[in-house]
Amino acid sequence: MKIEKDILQRYASGQCTAEECRLVEAWFADVDSGISITDDKLDAMVARLDKKIKPESNRPNMLIWVGLAAAVVCVFIGVSIFRKSSSVGQDEQLFANIADIKAPTTAHAFLILEDKSEYSLDEIKTGDTLKANGFQLTRLVSGELQYVDVNAKKMIGYHTLRTKSGGNICLKLSDGSSVWVNANSEIQYPVQFATTREVKLSGEAYFEIAKVVQGKERVPFYVRGDKQTVKVLGTKFDADFGKRNLVALLEGKVALSNAGSPLESKEVGLDAVVMQPSQVYIGGKLVTDDHISRYIDWKEGYFDVDGENLGGFSQKLSDWYGVKVEVAGDLVTQLLFGRIDRNQDLAEVLEIVAHSLPIRYTLKDNKVMIVPK
Repeated sequence: MKIEKDILQRYASGQCTAEECRLVEAWFADVDSGISITDDKLDAMVARLDKKIKPESNRPNMLIWVGLAAAVVCVFIGVSIFRKSSSVGQDEQLFANIADIKAPTTAHAFLILEDKSEYSLDEIKTGDTLKANGFQLTRLVSGELQYVDVNAKKMIGYHTLRTKSGGNICLKLSDGSSVWVNANSEIQYPVQFATTREVKLSGEAYFEIAKVVQGKERVPFYVRGDKQTVKVLGTKFDADFGKRNLVALLEGKVALSNAGSPLESKEVGLDAVVMQPSQVYIGGKLVTDDHISRYIDWKEGYFDVDGENLGGFSQKLSDWYGVKVEVAGDLVTQLLFGRIDRNQDLAEVLEIVAHSLPIRYTLKDNKVMIVPK
């Protein structure tokens, strides 16, 4: 099954004419009428719509989605899905009860092209392929996103992967390196690496860098932020260039500079701090942590709260559940221990905390307050 969704994407991004908008909205009204629709009937409806609205033949970023038959359901679940992709970060959900705050079930991730158009990556199901002029992006059985059949002769440039609250997605870069992007984070990267390997990070991501050798020399990999730059020679590490401002090294060796640098920077000499495995650079200091894997708890699907205070944990809850969580008074410094499955709903997580600390929690004005019991 092959369906062109360019019409719907143009509608979502406000690029349709008035006549096109009326046709799309009339089509969705038909789909949402409550009548049972088979795949064949849906195909026919899309075909009729395509005949009425002809996409521009010269659009360089026209996207074609090719995938499993089940993925077609996404077309008529609701046009609001596509509208969200053009308003990242502007659709805060309102909750009436804490019980309504569920654990995220989708990646909450978006792909931003060079022309600033945005596409929801939740639309790419396992086996689907997102095609555009010069590249194809597919979702593997593992859930990882990977570029395939990249046309190296075309100047594709940089793409941006952005996550919202509750976001978590994995991308394999063109050199074979893998990057897991945490909630409320953003990574800018080239679709095809050239002579250098570098990305720009805002927020948090975990990297597993592939070894690349040219001649007898290893090709370094740079992770650049506004205030930090990490130089990598084949390693596994977590970089949080957000609120915590830390780098945690699981394997290998990295050199860390406190000076941020832009992409394609010519700066060298990033040897101010050389990190060894199980070391963490935080608050301007290098420390050793025997439980270094705790820094990628989010990647493994749980909250590691061993020795963490309630104030720090509340920030993780805010990022994951998409609602502000605040802690009152002296409770901020209360310590927690153990780890918690973050696939649980917020109320379930807070109940676990309540078994350890004398707390109660309330929801008011879309804010969760944790107060003394």
